Amino acid sequence: MSKTKEVYLSDDVRKQNRLRIISQFRLHGKKSRTEISTLADLSAGTVTNVSTTLLDDGIIRVCEPEGAKQSSASHGRPRVQLELNPEYKFVVAGSLTFNSISLSMFDYLGDKVATVQEKVVLENMAGNEIAQIILSMIDGLGISATPSIFVLGVQGLTNNNGSEILWSPILSDSGMKFADHLSKQSKAEVIVANDSAMIARSLSKDKAYAEGTFAAVLMSYGIGLGLYIDGQPFKGAKSSASELGHISFKGSDGALCRCKKHGCVEAYASDYAIWRRAKQLDPNTLPENPVTSEDIANIIEEAKQGEGPAREAIREAGRAIGFGLAIMFGLFDAFPVVFVGRGAQALDLMQDDIKQSLDEHFRFHKQFDVAFAKSSDALIHVENGSSIVGLEWLDQQAAFGKS
Repeated sequence: MSKTKEVYLSDDVRKQNRLRIISQFRLHGKKSRTEISTLADLSAGTVTNVSTTLLDDGIIRVCEPEGAKQSSASHGRPRVQLELNPEYKFVVAGSLTFNSISLSMFDYLGDKVATVQEKVVLENMAGNEIAQIILSMIDGLGISATPSIFVLGVQGLTNNNGSEILWSPILSDSGMKFADHLSKQSKAEVIVANDSAMIARSLSKDKAYAEGTFAAVLMSYGIGLGLYIDGQPFKGAKSSASELGHISFKGSDGALCRCKKHGCVEAYASDYAIWRRAKQLDPNTLPENPVTSEDIANIIEEAKQGEGPAREAIREAGRAIGFGLAIMFGLFDAFPVVFVGRGAQALDLMQDDIKQSLDEHFRFHKQFDVAFAKSSDALIHVENGSSIVGLEWLDQQAAFGKS
C-alpha cells in the first residue's frame, strides 16, 4: 500500500473516531474519557487524543468534575467530565405553514435558546421576501448567537437532500426558492424538509418506534405522511416522496383542495375540510381564516351528540384517510400509524370509518392488526425533527469538516 493511501486511510479513521465520540456525548451527555472509551469501544489513548483535538476545536468542553463539591473528607480524585460545547454552533429549526412562520434556535447541546412565531400569508410572497422575514425574526430575538444551519419543515415535496422545494401548495414558484436567498443572505446552510417527514423523525426518538416501521400522518392545515421503514426514514429516489394528502379520493368532481385541484384526500380530511363540511359550506370554497384547535374541538363535541353535519364530516375524513392508507399499505404492507395535529383529536370518532375504508380498499386488511395512536402538537414535532436533522448535520461537519 502506498504511503499516500495509508495517510488517507489514517485520516478517515481519525474522522470516524471523532464522530463516534461526538455521538456518545450526543446520546449520553456529560461523560469522562474513561466512560466514553467504554461506550464508543475505543482505546483510552484514542479517546484522549481525539478529545484533545475536540477541546482545541471548541466542539466539547470541560465540565465541573464530579465530586468537586464533596467535603474534604471524601476520598479519590474526581474524574474530569466532558460534554458538547453549547456555544460551538447553533441551529434554527422550525416550520412554514400557509399562514405563519415558527422558528426556534437551539445550541449545540440541543437546548432551546429562543423561539418566535409570526403570522404571515406566504402564498403569493417572493422567495427573497420570505428570506428577509425569517432573518428579521431571528434578529428580533435579540441574542448574539448566529445560526450555522436552518432546517425548516414545509408542506409539500422537496428533493431528497433537502436543498430544494419541488412543489408546495402554500408557496408560489418564486417563494419555493426562498432557501437559496436565505442561504446567501445568512451565509448559513439551509435545509428544507417535508414537514411530515420531520414529524416522523421526531417520533422515531420515542422508544415505541425507534427500531421499527411506522407512519406519521399529519392531520392539520394539510394531510401529510412521514414514513420510517426498519428504523430508517423513507425517501424517494429523487424526492422526499411519501404523499398522502394529494392522492385523488373523489376525482375531479370532488371538493376543492388547497392545492387548487379537486377530490384530494386533503379536501376531505384536513382541518379546513372537516370544518367546511361540518358548517355545511360550499365544498368549492376555502376558509379565509385558519381553522383553530378550538374549532375542531367544538366540531368533535357536536359530533359526539349524535348524527348531523359534524358527525358526517368526521366520518368522511375517516373514509378519506382510510383510502389513502390502503394505497400505502398496498405498497409497503400494513404497520402502525401515528396521527398528529388538530384533526387527530377526532381519531376516536373516525377510526371505525378508517378501518371500514381499509377493509374496502386494502385486500389484505383482515390479515393485519393495524395499530393507531395519536400524538401532540404537530408544529412541536416538526420543530423537534428539524432540530435533530440540524444537530446531526453539525456533528457530521464537526467530524469530517464538510456537510
